[in-house]
Amino acid sequence: MSHKTENEMIRLTIDGQEVEIEAGLPIIAAAEKLGIKIPTMCYLKKISTTGACRVCLVEVEGVDAPVTACNTIAVDGIKVTTSTPELERQRHDMIRLMLVNHPLDCPVCDAAGECDLQDICFDHHILDQPFKAQDVAMPKIKDWPLIENVPARCILCEKCIKVGHELTGIGDFYVNEVGDKAYIDRNEGQNTIDPYIEGNAVAVCPVGAMISKPYRHKARCWALNKIPSLSFAGGSLEQVELNVKDAKLYRITSADDITINNGLLSFDSSFGYEFVNSTARLGVPLIDGEESD
Repeated sequence: MSHKTENEMIRLTIDGQEVEIEAGLPIIAAAEKLGIKIPTMCYLKKISTTGACRVCLVEVEGVDAPVTACNTIAVDGIKVTTSTPELERQRHDMIRLMLVNHPLDCPVCDAAGECDLQDICFDHHILDQPFKAQDVAMPKIKDWPLIENVPARCILCEKCIKVGHELTGIGDFYVNEVGDKAYIDRNEGQNTIDPYIEGNAVAVCPVGAMISKPYRHKARCWALNKIPSLSFAGGSLEQVELNVKDAKLYRITSADDITINNGLLSFDSSFGYEFVNSTARLGVPLIDGEESD
């Protein structure tokens, strides 16, 4: 195996298929190029990798132990295997560990229907729970003005932290405590724009840990029609989707990769849309169109 510098192209083999990618990218990026899905909970292309969930384990020929595909940089000539009985067993155990104290409140969770943890449990047929642990999760954090934080649901993927620090530049979130007591908190008393008033933390959360208060318990995602549009706030012209049901706007979302804003939302797109549904808005023109004398 030979190491190459960035901006060069390397070749590697994944599940018997050869693929060429730019040097410096992780194994999971090479798998995506081949259309091979490696399960993950914490990987997000637009931020730095964390390797927290450990669900994306793969085998690399010549390496003694499995490695995480999301933050292991692909090297020229390596041969990767993404699925074996042993890998599946380890992945299943990682998913079960995330579920040890995860509340089974899907019927009332706003993330139901678009929750990555739901999807990964369904895809991997997780139907049992052999593990037990003391529940030491922090109670819900309800005193932030526009976001409710539910630490019991959190898998500590750190997406909410990194999207603020690395992309919006106004990040105040951090991991408080350690071990099984760790939870996402925010710094107090800093003279910055606090990230708890911006919805990108909600948008990137793979579970229902970060919940938008204006949207909370208002609608189910599968009942909403997503209408492509442009943001109405300022001059950002974000590409967004208006989540609508029965001529009422419930929330605004934006997809990664296919939008010029790469899924990032302004404050107004995240929370400042309630005026659209106001009964005080004009419903008919105030001028009848007739010329005056």
